[in-house]
Amino acid sequence: VAAFALGALIAGMAGGLYGHYLLYIEPGNFTFLISAMAVLFVILGGMESVWGALLGAVIFSILPEVLRFMHDWRLSLFGAVLIVLMIIRPRGLLTRNILRSIRRTIAPRARPDA
Repeated sequence: VAAFALGALIAGMAGGLYGHYLLYIEPGNFTFLISAMAVLFVILGGMESVWGALLGAVIFSILPEVLRFMHDWRLSLFGAVLIVLMIIRPRGLLTRNILRSIRRTIAPRARPDA
């Protein structure tokens, strides 16, 4: 219940700030596609960690803009990238094993004094 309440608090604050920024809110601003993309970012980034969800949001928010030069084919290529990623990495980009190996690489091991 606490997680649901915290999520509702964050969503409410985000909605209030979004409305303040736009000065006008209409239902067209909140389509199903936007909601589906938010869930997709988390799933494809990796649900096992907050860092995976953050990585997914960054990459998949930037990817359509990087593909903007393709005009009409942009969304088709974006969809193809998502499908290929779901087939190749079904658990997401950042799994626990990848995070563990990153931590081992970054954090030096304690050496016993001899």
